[in-house]
Amino acid sequence: MRSEQDINNWEAILQSSLWDFPDNKSYVAPALRLSYYYLPSHLKRCFLTVRFSRRATDSERRMEDIGEDYLNQLLSRSFFTRKGNYVVMHDLMHDLSLAVSGKKFCARLEDGEKVPKISEKTRYFSYSMGLFDRFTKFEVLFTAKYLRSFITWESLAVIRHRGFGCYLSNKIPVIMIPQFYCLHVLSLPKYKVLKLPESIKNLKQLRYLDVSETGIQELPESVSTLCNLQTLLLSGCEYLKRLPADTSRLVSLRHLDISKTTSLEQMPKHMSKLTSLQTLGSFVVSKQYGQGIEELRELRLIRGNLSLRSLQNVSSTCDAVDANLSSREYINELALEFDNTDNDDSQREEQCWRI
Repeated sequence: MRSEQDINNWEAILQSSLWDFPDNKSYVAPALRLSYYYLPSHLKRCFLTVRFSRRATDSERRMEDIGEDYLNQLLSRSFFTRKGNYVVMHDLMHDLSLAVSGKKFCARLEDGEKVPKISEKTRYFSYSMGLFDRFTKFEVLFTAKYLRSFITWESLAVIRHRGFGCYLSNKIPVIMIPQFYCLHVLSLPKYKVLKLPESIKNLKQLRYLDVSETGIQELPESVSTLCNLQTLLLSGCEYLKRLPADTSRLVSLRHLDISKTTSLEQMPKHMSKLTSLQTLGSFVVSKQYGQGIEELRELRLIRGNLSLRSLQNVSSTCDAVDANLSSREYINELALEFDNTDNDDSQREEQCWRI
């Protein structure tokens, strides 16, 4: 209410019938219910979803900026709090979210707890990662035909034994997940062994895919058919050697994080077609047509940190100039890496560094 200047609105809230709602029936304090009730509609949707859906309503602003604005508004109202680099929700606010969304729509599986009730109405599922997650842990999910989110987070047991690695039954990504045709968010980071099947192409509505810090060695070619995919997180996948050949078909892609993918040998051809791309993290320069540094020319929205690898493959300074990296005002840090350079390449290396 601190931003509310109209005394009539204060009086309307004071007289609200929600103050008389019995606590023993709702398990949520009336003040919290009122806080939610008077939120703008767009903030209500953000509060109730597991991940923020940042759809732009203003063509002059990036959807990420709008989403950040929504989050800051919720933070200012204490619906969330910041904890280091994370945003957390108090237990009372979690109870509120369940009360207003209905437990039938959300299912959360904590480590050591009973399996939650799952129905066709379940839309959002999250679970605590175990050291080995067997198929039986997720069998009840077959009922949730219209699932929107499948998200994992690290349990305390995993954090304590992080050096041993975590394992996910291959049946989960191969048999179960491709059947969730309505899935928007799939987050399976930090599993030591993980392989995605070609049948992931069934997830036509997928917007967000996180397999970062996993032992994944390659992505199925069918990933390039996910035309609605906006975020693909592969950071820290140290065994990943290549991306799908037709990655350039992912024209909706805005965030492709391949930072710390040290085994990546080259980029797919024609990355310049991904004109909406804002996050990249790394780019491996090749001498092959359509895979050189000039492919960065059309990626005008790139921001954050960017590492250019294998710069010894730049065939001429003209190609480096053509990339026009000096115009990328939103790049915070640019790292230039040369592999196996010798004295014959020293002059070209110096020219590239100047550019």
